[in-house]
This record gives sequence, C-alpha cells and structure tokens, in this order.
Amino acid sequence: MTSMPPCVVLCHQTNCKEVIDITTQELEQLAHTYGDSIYGFCLHLTGHPEYADDLYQDTFLRAIEIRQKIKMSGSEQDWLSAKNYVIGIVIRLWKKTISKQGKRAYDTTLEDCQEYLAYPDELASQMEKKELYNHLYQITGKLPDKLRLVIHMHYFLEMSIEEIASILHIPKGTVKSRLFLARKQIAKGMEEMGYEISI
Repeated sequence: MTSMPPCVVLCHQTNCKEVIDITTQELEQLAHTYGDSIYGFCLHLTGHPEYADDLYQDTFLRAIEIRQKIKMSGSEQDWLSAKNYVIGIVIRLWKKTISKQGKRAYDTTLEDCQEYLAYPDELASQMEKKELYNHLYQITGKLPDKLRLVIHMHYFLEMSIEEIASILHIPKGTVKSRLFLARKQIAKGMEEMGYEISI
C-alpha cells in the first residue's frame, strides 16, 4: 500500500496552489486565534469548567494526531476551515464521552462563559439586564443536546447554516428545523418567566 504524498498541487487555469498538511506551529496559531471561542464552546457543551478543560485539551491533542487531515494552501479561508474542523473534533469527542459516561449535570454559570462567548447583538439589544442573560443561559443549557448544539454553533460561534450542516453531516433543512425548535423552546421558557422575547 502506497502512502499519501505530503502535498498536492491544485491548479485552476493559471493559478496553482500547493496544499500541505497543517503544521504543529499552525495549530498553535489556530489555538491562539480561536482558542477562546473553542474553549467557550467546550464549556457550553460540557456544562462544567473542569470537563471543558479536558475536552479542550483532548481536542487539540487529537488535532495534532490527525493533522494530515487538515489542509492548508495559504488562503485566509484555510484558517476558518481548520477552525471548523477542530470544532468537529470537539463535537465528536463530546459525543463519545456522553456515550461512555452518560450525560453529566449541567451546572455552568453565565459568569463561567461570558468572557469567552459574546451574545449576539440582536439578543443584547433586547436583553439589557444581566438577570435576563442568566435566564436565557439557563434555558439554553436545558435544551436537548441536538438543539443546544446548533444554537451554540449558530449564535455563539456565528457559524452559517451551511457550515453547521457540513460539520454535523446533516442536511441544511435539518439544521434549520433544529434552530426553529430551539428558538421556540427558548421563547417559551422566557415567556414562562414573564419575559417576551423573539429569538
């Protein structure tokens, strides 16, 4: 069995780009650039800082092990694609942990996460008091995993429908459906607490 070449050259008309495996140094740069948002995502998924630390570390260790699957050609889009690939590793490891150990109690507070992930502007404009943020965060944390996952990816990581569908290997329509159901449940939860919000 022949081994894969270390790099390939993609040519489109007169433009050629050498595509090579991401280096360890580039992964370190990726962690420096996107580390806060990736760690915040781990925190949202696990619901506990200690578990988030483990998931974050395991994710980058795994990324180093399989870095040959992350390709770089020097374009700015490479970095976003690499970040999305790492987010995919986070999700796979998180699901693997749940399947082995079961779902853990979700006890992360807003204070644990707010320095890593900002709320979207459209939510911030409607929610001026910290108490409202806390209610929203707690309601989101209680969503079923499939709904919570797409909400965090779309709103807190600011991923597009297409990016989410690609990472989760599901149709775009399924992503839209899950986002709709998640928003509906969040709005219902806020209404039960006496707030009116459109998400």
